[in-house]
Amino acid sequence: MNKVMLKKAGIVIFWLIISIVIVLVITILTIYLYPKQVKELQQSNLSSLSYKQSISAIDNDIKNDKRNSDISKNCLPVIKTHDKKTAKAVVMMHGISACPEQFSELADVFFAAGYNVYIPRTPQHGFTDTARHDKVKLTELADFLNKTASQAKNLGNEVGIIGLSGGANLATWLSQRTDIFDRALLLSPFYEPSVSHVPKWKIPLMMTLYGRNILPSSFSGDLSIRTVAKYVMIRNNYAPDSKSSLKHLAVITSEGDDDIDLSLAHSLPRHIKEVNRTTYLETRLSKKFGVTHDIVHPKAPGMKKHKAQLYKLYLDMYENKLTKNKKSND
Repeated sequence: MNKVMLKKAGIVIFWLIISIVIVLVITILTIYLYPKQVKELQQSNLSSLSYKQSISAIDNDIKNDKRNSDISKNCLPVIKTHDKKTAKAVVMMHGISACPEQFSELADVFFAAGYNVYIPRTPQHGFTDTARHDKVKLTELADFLNKTASQAKNLGNEVGIIGLSGGANLATWLSQRTDIFDRALLLSPFYEPSVSHVPKWKIPLMMTLYGRNILPSSFSGDLSIRTVAKYVMIRNNYAPDSKSSLKHLAVITSEGDDDIDLSLAHSLPRHIKEVNRTTYLETRLSKKFGVTHDIVHPKAPGMKKHKAQLYKLYLDMYENKLTKNKKSND
């Protein structure tokens, strides 16, 4: 009798283990295969604004931010115009956990070159509570991107976009999903973390568990893992095989950058270049510059000494004034 009962117990335990394994496999597959596309990011939804309407809308955004005591005063949106619609305008997109201040001095360089310059503030960024960016939603980012493109459209006869890190990710979406932008300069574009930070096999898990806010908030240094995951998800909502209005594309990364997947930072834009048959420039800054991931902020490592040289390089590459691609060691 005892042997019979033990045999039955063994069978029950066996099937219990099998059931647990099946549930685990289904759960893991669901996490891996859960859709990374977001309806609101699958297409653009733009408003038609005149130059005056665009300036009015941007001014209202700035006034609203000024009234919000939770937003840092040095993180307000920036609009620098020549008091009219110019031949050329550029939008500058800051990185994750940063704010418009990041582009403050590069904006001056482009403004001096005749551009109208607009630096919007990404939702949930620029607050005195720097952890606030953890709260950003994908739908918020979609609305922000549509609003930014709508406001930028008539700032110049030709409109371009520049982004750093996560801002370059957003800039890539804008260059793919709208027919607004003629030029794009992608600086340290963040499409995925480097494998030293997040192994490739963990990326789908991160997007689903953190990008969908299933797991609680978590931070790596001053970066929200939830927000990082959402930006990685945005890459899954590009239209890389569709042609856009883009005519020129440039990419700049740094040898000292161990935060991003440097290979992807170049290969993805190259594919966009091939599809759109744009002119194209790329370079990777030498370690001798002492710069790391942030190659824009005037107070970032290495920038104080080299910013004048680097800002000129950025303007030249944006305007396609370099005659050939080369590794920047000068």
